[in-house]
Amino acid sequence: MKKALLMLLAGVGLSVAANAQLAPGSVAPDWTRQDLNGNWHHLYADLDSGYTVYLDVSAAWCSPCWSYHNSQNLENLYAAHGPAGDNTVRVYFIEGESTNTHAQLYGTVANQNYDGFTQGDWVTGTPYPIIDTNGSVQSTWNQQYAIGYFPTIYMICRDHLIREVGQATTADLWAASQICPSYAPSATYDAKAVDYTGTNYFVCNATPTVKFQNYSATNNITSASIKIYSGANLLTTVPWTGNLAPYAVATVNVPSFAGSAFEPYKFTVTVAGDTYAANDSKDSIIRVYAAANVAAAPYSENFESGPNFPYKFSGDGGIFLYSGTNPAINGVDGNPTRAMGFNFYNLSANATTEVVIGNFDISALGTPALNFDVAYAQYDNTTNDQLEVLVSDNCGNWTSVYSKSGATLATHAATTSVFTPTAAGDWRHEQVGLGAYSSSNNLVIKFKGTSAYGNYAWVDNINLHSATGVKEVLSANSINIFPNPATDKATLQFSLTEASKVQVEVIDAMGRVIGNVANEHMNAGVNTLSINTANYAAGIYNVKVTTAGNVSTHRLTVVK
Repeated sequence: MKKALLMLLAGVGLSVAANAQLAPGSVAPDWTRQDLNGNWHHLYADLDSGYTVYLDVSAAWCSPCWSYHNSQNLENLYAAHGPAGDNTVRVYFIEGESTNTHAQLYGTVANQNYDGFTQGDWVTGTPYPIIDTNGSVQSTWNQQYAIGYFPTIYMICRDHLIREVGQATTADLWAASQICPSYAPSATYDAKAVDYTGTNYFVCNATPTVKFQNYSATNNITSASIKIYSGANLLTTVPWTGNLAPYAVATVNVPSFAGSAFEPYKFTVTVAGDTYAANDSKDSIIRVYAAANVAAAPYSENFESGPNFPYKFSGDGGIFLYSGTNPAINGVDGNPTRAMGFNFYNLSANATTEVVIGNFDISALGTPALNFDVAYAQYDNTTNDQLEVLVSDNCGNWTSVYSKSGATLATHAATTSVFTPTAAGDWRHEQVGLGAYSSSNNLVIKFKGTSAYGNYAWVDNINLHSATGVKEVLSANSINIFPNPATDKATLQFSLTEASKVQVEVIDAMGRVIGNVANEHMNAGVNTLSINTANYAAGIYNVKVTTAGNVSTHRLTVVK
């Protein structure tokens, strides 16, 4: 059947997540194993000596494994940073197939079945140890390391914590190691915050799950204090008690607390006698969509300079912003466009992925509606990928207001090729009535995709507006802000269908007008304005464009 992964280069991109391996930040199981040359290797001995360890778990019959092996990325890493280099790294090749034979690794067999076939000689020219222990020993090891596919490339830091780094280049493999501690574990006490991997966004109230490690060589930790901050403001404190052994990781479920700012949030962990305070915190762990940080409506998003919404990709990593030209994507006007793609072509069946486009005060819209353009083709007539729009006006209880799948969602004939819209006729305009929520002052809106392992779906020109009939002077889909994020200056470009008075304001997260960019009569056609952001603090702002019959709001991010 299908299919090789299509690597779409995008302004904002997420790769497809495969079957679950060991979660990042897990403690790597220890092992002692013998290589083909008869030498013994002990993982924890390497780690406790300060080395970063890379594991290439492959199979002699595996074609992608062979391709990565011949890329020599791990060989180059080992040459630069192994014993003959700066001596900070160790690399091991682990034959992951439990029925493998040594002859397969040496390339001296060519049986056409998976437990006898080989891609070639894996041994000659490989400078680092090759470990091949077949049978139940390897099967058990595969279970301990949650090996779901070949190749699996792991990196293990000296703190014993593991992360999957994938088939990366030499430069990226080395860059990944820079997150590893450069210092030895404490001789007394050190509570180290572990990278946050939990739910990244919440609505109104947050309940994050955080982790910390006992980075001590000798002493157990029996009590600690977890604190959650929004900026400099302490929001909640959680006491922890237990008996955490050296190198072990504790999981702390933080009780619900109300959010106010959208971001950033951080957590800290402290213990009595902590000898290294620099590793006590992790920043930017979550976002919270709360009434205090709603965006103004109307609101539109055409992805040409964005996305401008405070997006949160989640699920299986199947949503991305595509702006490439090979293959080309043409929009509703037949011209090249940028669009948000749902990667059902590679997501396994029943996998879900979602994106929150923001939270909005729609109480002044009267008759609110959400418009967008969609393009989709089934893989065949039996695949029913699903696209939904869900809303919440009560702090996280979601209601589906739009749901189409399969032939009902399709705008193009089924195709087993990767589907990209190339003509105006490949798109369909959708309008979702939101009248039931017309009084909401904090409506959270998200798109959700559920894969049937089918084909790509595309969304463009999102527009949250009043459905009451007015003449549209401002073409909302023509609005473009660039660069975005901006540092000192951003350019606003938009198109008017006829001459009109135009007011442009910059609004901060608290709803205050902090900048008046324009308030003047402008001619029909394309208009360009400059927004001075030099004196704006880093954060998310709304640029509100008001004409005779329209109001449109776009996000502007300022970085310093």
